[in-house]
Amino acid sequence: MPVRSRKCGTIVLSIGLSCAATLGTATADPSAKEVVQFKKTELSQGYISGMGQAFVFANEYLSVAGQRRIYCPPGKLGITQDQYLGILEQYLKTRPDMNSQPAPLALLLALREAFPCQ
Repeated sequence: MPVRSRKCGTIVLSIGLSCAATLGTATADPSAKEVVQFKKTELSQGYISGMGQAFVFANEYLSVAGQRRIYCPPGKLGITQDQYLGILEQYLKTRPDMNSQPAPLALLLALREAFPCQ
């Protein structure tokens, strides 16, 4: 395995482990329910937009590195903050157990469910 590919895998694994380590512990991130509950506020809109943009960058990084993407929207679909909120809301309706989880984790899983990679 090339050095660059190992570094990419290590970085992705580190991010995943960091997310897993925060489950069930105190976190500065609002819960998924809080983000949806306050979706009309600028703070919540900016937060979800920032999370979405971070996942876009992570997906692009993984793609360039030859790694499997996190989620696979069709074509070059650009997702708006309202669409991110809609995807998260829909996911929470089917997975109410995720309401108390950190919003970034819930959005990540919602995107994976909405746009699975084949």
